Amino acid sequence: MLSKEEKNKIDEMLQSGTTVAEISKKLNISRTTVYSYLKSKREVGIVKKEQKEQVKEPEPKISEETREMIDEKAVKRDWDQFAELIAKIESGQILTSNELYNFVQFAKKHFFTQDIIAQKMVQEGVEKASEKSLMTKLNDIIEDAFSLAMEMHYLKMQYEPFCKEHDIDFKLLVRNALKSYVDGVTNYEELHEGEDLEDIKEILQY
Repeated sequence: MLSKEEKNKIDEMLQSGTTVAEISKKLNISRTTVYSYLKSKREVGIVKKEQKEQVKEPEPKISEETREMIDEKAVKRDWDQFAELIAKIESGQILTSNELYNFVQFAKKHFFTQDIIAQKMVQEGVEKASEKSLMTKLNDIIEDAFSLAMEMHYLKMQYEPFCKEHDIDFKLLVRNALKSYVDGVTNYEELHEGEDLEDIKEILQY
């Protein structure tokens, strides 16, 4: 019985052109042993080659009905996860970064993705470059607005307790901030709603 080390040496000597007789003499093993090893190697190689050349059996085809059932389960699972995230948001819990990513991806996929818009346009037979460009831009606006809404949600959760503690209307502050941005106002004292000025000052100085 050849050891692993002897087999490795036989392989190395064969690769270097050493004859079986020389291998037998140098390793002090019989020629019969060397030939037996070579025969076993050859037989193993043939088996492996045959296994490799065997044609793989085709995978069973999934019926259309089964595929639809799989798709329906996947969609149902997505919607269930989305519902859980909505419930978590409504209960005032903070979403993890992974949950927030999944939430946004789901909303983009099911509510306002460009793919869905393009598909709808193709179905209606109005696939024109100008209209697709317009729809793409609208889609970008919707996505940005959605991201802004999510940011506002967390902004509210972060600062609303402070506003309540100081009897400040959080929504009014946000509305004034948005108005100042739209109007190009850089100084909050320029806001025409003077009765809100003290509240805004208090937030800015906090």
